[in-house]
Amino acid sequence: KKMSFNQKLFSSVFILTILLWITTSIHGLSSSLIAMMSATLLFLIRILKIDDLNKINYDILLLFGGGKCLK
Repeated sequence: KKMSFNQKLFSSVFILTILLWITTSIHGLSSSLIAMMSATLLFLIRILKIDDLNKINYDILLLFGGGKCLK
């Protein structure tokens, strides 16, 4: 089965994100900045929509973020 255009776009952004994370020592961008740039790009190309943000369980996200800060 062929990938749709949106699936190809998402895959491209995902691969770019991984490559940027792998090469952080070369370009010096923080991993959080790379993640924010990728999320912004997904919004700009309309793969990610505002309704998708309503589906996030923010309690769990804050729990994991707090746990990561304690480590």
